[in-house]
Amino acid sequence: MEKPPVLVFDEVTRLFAGPPEVTALRDCSVSIHAWDLVTMCGPSGSGKSTWLSLAGLMDRPTSGKVTVNGVDTTDLGEDDRTAVRGQWIGLVFQSFHLMPRRTVRENIELAGVYRGMRPGERRRRALELADRVGLGPRASSLANTLSGGEMQRTAIARALMGAPLVILCDEPTGNLDSANGHQVMTVLADLNTAGTTVVIITHDPRIAAAGRRRLSVLDGVLTEQ
Repeated sequence: MEKPPVLVFDEVTRLFAGPPEVTALRDCSVSIHAWDLVTMCGPSGSGKSTWLSLAGLMDRPTSGKVTVNGVDTTDLGEDDRTAVRGQWIGLVFQSFHLMPRRTVRENIELAGVYRGMRPGERRRRALELADRVGLGPRASSLANTLSGGEMQRTAIARALMGAPLVILCDEPTGNLDSANGHQVMTVLADLNTAGTTVVIITHDPRIAAAGRRRLSVLDGVLTEQ
């Protein structure tokens, strides 16, 4: 039985005004389902980042609609879009965006502050997530003492703070050596096995090969391999 869709693009186009006008994404229709492990590959400037910005509700399409967990976001105001993103979407970027003089636990907790979680609940959840990504023994370590792989795993744990339905990862191994990149991909695969939908944006064909569904983008046109 096919799992329900958590993220749907329906004929989405994103234009950027010129001159010259640029079509960054063209008539994109794709459904991402619960438990999917999706990789999206393409060269720089192909439209991958535009797709991710639209999927993460950080940008709006020029035409078409983006639906998240059954909610059509087309006409939502910014507050409602922020609420949808906070409830159902986790974001992981190539740059870790950690606070260097805060601990692993404190960095993970920060996402709970934005969600209005109580301090005790935040701390408990942050420690659980640190364990989940293999950083339990490092929970009290300052972020500026971590390896690149540990920093990215901290960022993944932070993205999980709200128990999102889908995690969108933008080049999550782009700043890492192969060993740390392998650790991060293992964490993402384990999360997917446990039930979290994962989408990984990458330019690396080796990372793209890890997806059970493989999408590619070229000149704003998305296709599934």
